[in-house]
Amino acid sequence: MKLKNYLMDILKAMVIGLITSGIVIVLIGVIALIVNSGSILPSLTVVRSALCIIGSLGLIISAAMLLTKRNGVSKDYEKEWRAHFNHFNLLGVILTVSSVLLLIAGGIDSLLYVF
Repeated sequence: MKLKNYLMDILKAMVIGLITSGIVIVLIGVIALIVNSGSILPSLTVVRSALCIIGSLGLIISAAMLLTKRNGVSKDYEKEWRAHFNHFNLLGVILTVSSVLLLIAGGIDSLLYVF
């Protein structure tokens, strides 16, 4: 039962990462398409770079949270947080979301390598 709760928390955090990456891809992609006058490959390069930057910043924030030992949610929001995640704290969610962003960036990079 405990493993199922961990897997559900990981799945929820991954879905948040996919939604975040989708939003970044759409917003940055539209801006990059406008700036690059409709050219797809340079726009994909910009989107990949944006995902790498955001994912890396998330990992840096996770490392800082590990070092300062403030890796949880404040006590004021503990009940609301537990309504969404059973075992994950804020550190786990940021780490998972950042990892998903970097995995999507890696997928875009391999797509650019093929073309």
